[in-house]
Amino acid sequence: MKKKQDFKVHYELLKAIAEHNKERMFQYDVEKDVAVHFAVKNGEFAEYVTFKNYSQKLDDYLAELSDEDRNAYKKAMSLCLKSTCQQVIDIHMDTFERKEWFRIFLASIADDPNEPDKITTVAGRIMSIQDQKDVEESIRRKAEMDSLTGVYNHATFENLCEKILREETSDIML
Repeated sequence: MKKKQDFKVHYELLKAIAEHNKERMFQYDVEKDVAVHFAVKNGEFAEYVTFKNYSQKLDDYLAELSDEDRNAYKKAMSLCLKSTCQQVIDIHMDTFERKEWFRIFLASIADDPNEPDKITTVAGRIMSIQDQKDVEESIRRKAEMDSLTGVYNHATFENLCEKILREETSDIML
């Protein structure tokens, strides 16, 4: 009885956090090869989208991601499927309005504690970090630019020149 109550409490906490942060939950059933994204609607978890034959069609499902983001996701998922672990990745994904940054938390679960390498489920959450990225970009720009002239400051100019000189193979004159 206590376990059931604890489960209900954790479930309600998870719903409250997900709803407040506008997060989606993710669950991949390894045996059935089905992944489901859930969103909180009207105070309850609701299926947002279902991906059947997930492992076979993963490239199709991730087609809108850049190669770098697709590879990062596949690497994180691969590590989760090998043994119990947790992975965190940031990806840049198209939404209906614009390209947006998301942070994905993945955790693999083995039903039998005696067999930690036999993963049955990968669960996680997907949250937008676009506001955080916008603030970071604003801070970076302020640090790189001269506020009076609007051009790169001396330190940024030197760093850019060093980078160009390292990467360029032909002669350069400044």
